[in-house]
Amino acid sequence: MEDRGFYQLASAYHLNYEPIVHHRHISLVNDRFVVIADRVEGMEKHSVQRYFHLDFTDVQEAAGGIIAASDIANLAIFTSEQDRVDILPGRLSDRNDVARPSTRVKFHGRYSGSKNFLTVLVPYKGELPDIQIKELMNGVFVARSVIMLQLKSVIW
Repeated sequence: MEDRGFYQLASAYHLNYEPIVHHRHISLVNDRFVVIADRVEGMEKHSVQRYFHLDFTDVQEAAGGIIAASDIANLAIFTSEQDRVDILPGRLSDRNDVARPSTRVKFHGRYSGSKNFLTVLVPYKGELPDIQIKELMNGVFVARSVIMLQLKSVIW
């Protein structure tokens, strides 16, 4: 983990699906939202599945992303690539052998070559943030928001 001032960054990669390589960078920005940048290389019409395990049961697809709501907090998930989305039942455990309901969100599609994905997770109260993610060129994204925490745009 690296502390870079207004954000913290953790990076990893794995070779579990050789010859495909998956790189992931996760950033906590201003202690307010999370940015996940994924790069998958070496694909030939391969299926890519990105799962998000949420501690929410009220989860629905919305324009440009996913909304998860509860009495305690709300979470919006926006992604650069929302090819297909499945909202699936899940289970979480706070202690051994005791599970409670949760939700898994699965973004998936088929791709060839290398593919970049940018995902922004924003906890919020009140009005839903409006975030639009656009890939300017291979691996360079801009995320724009009308409401988002006085942040006009971020380039990753």
